[in-house]
Amino acid sequence: IPNIFVVANKVKTEADRVAIDQFCEQHELSIIGYVPLEEQFIEAERQAKAPIDFDPKCAGAKAIYEIALKLAELDIEKRSLQPLPDKANAYARGFSDAKKEASTKK
Repeated sequence: IPNIFVVANKVKTEADRVAIDQFCEQHELSIIGYVPLEEQFIEAERQAKAPIDFDPKCAGAKAIYEIALKLAELDIEKRSLQPLPDKANAYARGFSDAKKEASTKK
């Protein structure tokens, strides 16, 4: 996987955002966007609807749309956003290996 980007989901507070930023900086990961935790998302889930269909004008839906636009505009060939650094790649590989190991123990 040449590029991995973080989408911070269910961000409640500025403290959450700071913690996510610090984690990503520590692991050399690029954040492509933040999706706030929205009451509308909870209600959308209850009604089995996509949040962006349930309330397209809420801040969370707008954040999802903006992230989708960034991804659509991303030019992988030109590496508009930097490829995953070795440190982050090792972290992601370790996470993937741990997930595989957990699934085989079931």
